[in-house]
Amino acid sequence: MKVESRRGATVTKLTVPQIIEMMDVLAHLEELCARLAAKNIAANELTAFKEAHQTCIDRVNAGKIDEYYRAAKKFHEIIYRASGNSFLADTCADLRNRVFPYLRYQLHRPGRAETCLSEQQRIADANWRGFRRRQRALRATTCGFSN
Repeated sequence: MKVESRRGATVTKLTVPQIIEMMDVLAHLEELCARLAAKNIAANELTAFKEAHQTCIDRVNAGKIDEYYRAAKKFHEIIYRASGNSFLADTCADLRNRVFPYLRYQLHRPGRAETCLSEQQRIADANWRGFRRRQRALRATTCGFSN
């Protein structure tokens, strides 16, 4: 949406090159969120994260792409919050909301939802490993075995 004084608000149409650039930036910002989330995710966020990921798996396996789209949005929002950086989370959410309609369209291409899900699995694995690593370090410190 573009707002101009004395002209009101108009909906701007994005060009294909703009969408590609926005998706590229979003991918890098989400990667940063995922790295921070792997370090910062809390137990309750991890539980919600796992549930959201399983919902995504179930939706793709059932061929329910539109439902996967909504579940994937929730999955990403959990990662944004778990990053522990509210500015980054808000920036990602704003950008994702701008490009999500185009992502939704893209998910209907054969094999694309499965590809997205495999990328999502790598994120899930990294967050789980990061959480377990922090828990082991905390236990070691608590028991007096810190380095």
